[in-house]
Amino acid sequence: MIKAIVTDMDGTLLNGVDEIDTQTYQALMDAQAKGISVILASGRNKDRLAPYTNLLHLKDYQGKNITVNGLLSYDFADGEVLEANKFTLDEIHELFAYGQGLDVEVQACHNSGMYYWYGDRIKQYKIMYRKENNLSEDYPWTGGPWFWCTDMRNGYPTSIFVNEAKEIDYIVNKVVFFDEEANIEKIYPSMIETFGDRFEIFRTCPRALEILPKGVDKGSALKQIMDKYKWQKEEVLVFGDGENDVSMFQQVAHSVAMGQAEDFVKAQASYITKSNNEAGIYHALQHFGVI
Repeated sequence: MIKAIVTDMDGTLLNGVDEIDTQTYQALMDAQAKGISVILASGRNKDRLAPYTNLLHLKDYQGKNITVNGLLSYDFADGEVLEANKFTLDEIHELFAYGQGLDVEVQACHNSGMYYWYGDRIKQYKIMYRKENNLSEDYPWTGGPWFWCTDMRNGYPTSIFVNEAKEIDYIVNKVVFFDEEANIEKIYPSMIETFGDRFEIFRTCPRALEILPKGVDKGSALKQIMDKYKWQKEEVLVFGDGENDVSMFQQVAHSVAMGQAEDFVKAQASYITKSNNEAGIYHALQHFGVI
């Protein structure tokens, strides 16, 4: 019997326009009405998850959030907040400067904002993207998982451009590198070789690398929640599409990769469903007899 449904957000629960399809939404609401806990597990912070937390009434149904890829977890049943390891300021400066040396867009994100940098090469992509999409002058220049310019002000209202890493004077949750897919694919192995023994490094989508303190991942956060509620591996159903979701797959018996996921992710899952744009979660919930 399934007691909890855990789902990644971008590329999994959300479709191409950051919405939950109608079938999946109703299925999750029906599951909660039957007493099944819904857990949102994301690289996003709590504020950027809030619209979906509210939409799914997680506080009413005592659901949970795993945020910043496992750095912070929120249990709405009892208000407990679990926090994992944090960076030191020296580590943040080191990673930020390393990204600048690679000439990628670098973001250092904290709970309510970010520090960011990009060079002239990335700026040309952004200028072109803004022109092609007729973006307004006040639209943010910061990039995101899918586009060169992405409006993340709902979760990061304060964004500060810095020229040097040492200008960052605040402990952040994660450091993110954005670039073209081919370049991210190229630098990923060197990042693992250089920093893999000190940090957790995930390719969360084709054009993004996220770097977290050692020992921080979604799977570790999920394991804490499972231990708290004494849920067995067979009682938790996990959905994901990125390499940062594999750590959750490893904690459960029933793991579902979305249809558009990379082959590596699919190989780690026990079941493959349709893509996030084809109501993949809904069809998998049918397959597992949850609805």
